[in-house]
Amino acid sequence: MSDQNDNSISDSYLLLLHTAHELFAKHGFHNTTIRMISKEANVNVAAVNYYFRSKENLYFEVFQEAFKSLYTSFEDTPQEVVDEESWKVAIDKWLGFVLTLFLSDEPRYTLVRQIVAHERTTPSQLCKTLYDEFFIPVVNTLHDLLLLANKDMPKTEFRAYYLSILGQCTSYINRTPPWDEFLIEKSIPREEWINIIKEQIKQNIFSRSSYKG
Repeated sequence: MSDQNDNSISDSYLLLLHTAHELFAKHGFHNTTIRMISKEANVNVAAVNYYFRSKENLYFEVFQEAFKSLYTSFEDTPQEVVDEESWKVAIDKWLGFVLTLFLSDEPRYTLVRQIVAHERTTPSQLCKTLYDEFFIPVVNTLHDLLLLANKDMPKTEFRAYYLSILGQCTSYINRTPPWDEFLIEKSIPREEWINIIKEQIKQNIFSRSSYKG
């Protein structure tokens, strides 16, 4: 096969992935069909089956491509903590990532957030897989970071504390009207609003916890 054909295949694959991402984000898994994706991408239905074999595989690939590219740099964060300063930096990074994911209007964040919102309201058959492979690693990172500063806290008390911090962040995921009017301060740039929220949550954490080693 020539280089031109190889590039053509690669372009078709990426076009289908991008198109599927937009349609899944807009309509959800259940209301998006292979025919809709192929029509929007101007690609034959057979191409979707050739590259992905099923709608489920395409959906998983879309989420993995979108989410992994955002989260990869945070996976090893707890292992990078060696002292109080690096612990605070790690907390800052985690909060910044999650709050940006939920509050930014950049397309790369918006599309992931919309797919997650669909999974919360009308779960697909892949919901458990997405939960295990994407959601759990993210929240486990926060869990492990907070545990580094609260090793002596009773288990049930720590769980309540950890979930309260997590809840402060995940409350911003519901961005559909009219909730966006309540959750977003529009008199200032979005990045500034995200930083203000992040600083508030950091204060809650740092006033109660310090790195124990």
